[in-house]
Amino acid sequence: MGNKAISNWTNPERFESARTSPEHDAELAGLVSEYLERDGRSLNRIAQGALIDVGYLWRLQHGERINPSRDVLIRLGLALRLEPEELDELLVAANYASITLRRS
Repeated sequence: MGNKAISNWTNPERFESARTSPEHDAELAGLVSEYLERDGRSLNRIAQGALIDVGYLWRLQHGERINPSRDVLIRLGLALRLEPEELDELLVAANYASITLRRS
């Protein structure tokens, strides 16, 4: 039992399948596109500000890159000067926990 439990936690495919769905990928790509367009700066400038490759950002915008890390999304949100609630939308679209505390 011990080895199987350990290998289950270290298996990257376990996390890959839990994080992705076509709906989430499309929602995330749509949000990224919306925020990029609203910002108005070039992809190059935004990618530099987020410390990510411009090709990676383009793939993320077009839904060709799935499973961006939480760190990448936070850096992108900071580069785009998103409001905390907007950053939450990006994080939740990628199946990550939000950064804000919400009262019910």
